[in-house]
Amino acid sequence: MTSCHDVFAALQTPPGRGAIAVISVSGQGAPELVAGIFDPVSGGRKIAGGTLRLGTVVCGGEAIDQAILAKRGDSFELSLHGGSAVVRKCLSLLSESGATVLGWGEGPIAFESAHPKWDNPAIGEEMLSHLSAARGPMAVSTLTQQWSAGLSELASGKPEAGRLRKAADRLGSANKLLIPPEVVIAGPPNAGKSQLANALVGRPVSIVHGSAGTTRDWVRELALLDGVAVWLTDTAGLWQTQEAIDIEAVNRAGRCINQADLTILLAEGAVPSVPSWLKSGRLLTVSSKCDLCRPEGKPDAIISALTGQGLEKLRALILKSLGLGGFDPAEPTAFTSRQAELLQQAARAVERGDRQAEPRLLRQLLTGHSSE
Repeated sequence: MTSCHDVFAALQTPPGRGAIAVISVSGQGAPELVAGIFDPVSGGRKIAGGTLRLGTVVCGGEAIDQAILAKRGDSFELSLHGGSAVVRKCLSLLSESGATVLGWGEGPIAFESAHPKWDNPAIGEEMLSHLSAARGPMAVSTLTQQWSAGLSELASGKPEAGRLRKAADRLGSANKLLIPPEVVIAGPPNAGKSQLANALVGRPVSIVHGSAGTTRDWVRELALLDGVAVWLTDTAGLWQTQEAIDIEAVNRAGRCINQADLTILLAEGAVPSVPSWLKSGRLLTVSSKCDLCRPEGKPDAIISALTGQGLEKLRALILKSLGLGGFDPAEPTAFTSRQAELLQQAARAVERGDRQAEPRLLRQLLTGHSSE
């Protein structure tokens, strides 16, 4: 075993299967350790800073995986194929080679957290810690734009109290982007729930069949609605039945509905009847299968999951109901409680004319340190 003192290895991407997994290797002996396990295709084993090398991670002459190696300062990043077995084997190899393997995301991040235009390392570090869990393009865009402009630009200038408070108040919206809301599709059998779920997710996740009771348990998948991630749950049909398994299916559907942030209640060609037991505060009534029948009444939306008619409007209604309609990721937005609290304190300082507290608080927002 190679002896490499003060070398640390950590998985930087979320655990589990993925297209790419990134492992950081840092510390005094990192160059020697990396040279011992990484065989570059060309260019020799010495890696210059700011360069990428294609090669193979090897263990005792056996190839573990083809990888890309990057050097950033004194740290290295190994980008592997994202299979769990490959990651485990590589981390085991690093441990056997003398590195201390840390938990996910615990290793030093080889990234300059302060933006070239702003002295904002605290916002940069918070952005990096949240990016690995971001599930949709809107969440990623919001986080990165707060670092490169948005919140950083707001705190670097002489903002008004109203703008500071507005940025703080947007924490709730940011939390919904980072922790996808729960949206449940409900209604009687054969109302088109599974077909709608498949259309919104963008692939077949639920079985579609003309027989009542095809969906007997809920099916939960992540859907992207105009770049916003939501958890979408397709439930069993709500109906009166004597079969024990169907009764349980209806009960499970009811539990999903009453825990949802938003319920989409479907009925074929009509305004859905709202069950008396439904406790969900936010509800959208949807008339489905408009390609087959003329809808009656005035539901919130009229759709055909088969043809796509009305789905664009439904997506917009879902986001509006969740408080995310027309969300602009470039607007100054707090995405941590620390940021929101400092923004509120700075707003109060502006209102009382405290010219010492306001810049100190905004400086703390950007850097993580008070100027006192």
